[in-house]
Amino acid sequence: MPLFTVRGFRIARCRRCDLKQVIDSIPTVEMLGIYGPDYFSHAKYRDRATLRRENRRRVRLLQRHVRTPAARVLEAGCGIGDFIAAAKHTCVISGFDLSGHAVDAARRANLDISHRIGCCDFVQAELPRAAYDAICLWDVIEHLWDVEAACRRLLDSLKTGGVLLLSTPDSGSWGARTLGRYWPLMTPPEHVSFFSTVSLAYLFEERLGATVMFSAAMGKWVNLRFAFRKIQRLAPGAGPSALLARCQRLLPETFSVYLPSHDIRYVAVRKNAGAGA
Repeated sequence: MPLFTVRGFRIARCRRCDLKQVIDSIPTVEMLGIYGPDYFSHAKYRDRATLRRENRRRVRLLQRHVRTPAARVLEAGCGIGDFIAAAKHTCVISGFDLSGHAVDAARRANLDISHRIGCCDFVQAELPRAAYDAICLWDVIEHLWDVEAACRRLLDSLKTGGVLLLSTPDSGSWGARTLGRYWPLMTPPEHVSFFSTVSLAYLFEERLGATVMFSAAMGKWVNLRFAFRKIQRLAPGAGPSALLARCQRLLPETFSVYLPSHDIRYVAVRKNAGAGA
């Protein structure tokens, strides 16, 4: 069912599972162009204090659901390696990302385990079967168009009883439903798939045979320069855009606040015997 168009990209909603998605898939070559040096150079990725705050929460979630000593953990879509840096003292972690620029940054930030960080996408990744106690997908599945195929491969790489942990914008949140196409996280072509609790349960339980153990909507620590940048892209007209650009320039680069937006969904999924097959 067509919903609306954002920046020239048509968004539709599946009546059966509630998934909202860009109608036309984006070729990998175009995605590589998106995640170049400019993508990782803005304030969000330079504000290390804000990244550490978010990653402390993610490490706690990992530790809550994975109690195996020296657990083997994979971060799929590891970006610049900030979560790997936060978690590597608590588990045996490795990671990969589509962006060569991000992988170079992740390796520099984690020289001691740089050999465990690789560059590939979800199709090319050569993942071992039943090898990991946990796989993390922090702010990743909204960037994927064929999410089911990607998650099937990841579940195949989990041990039975292993846990897939993820965070993603919650399209069923009050803010998303109220703002619609103007929701700050509705940002194609970077974000192309938008999940609610209904669509996440359908994906993992109905389609992949896993069990959703934990699901909670949370707020987030936000770098205000980055927040104004995202809003600027959605603001119609030159006047609002110019005002938001000026706000960005006036704010300190590392100034952040906690927004109780409850539009980020954190989920823990357990792999059952035969799940993902």
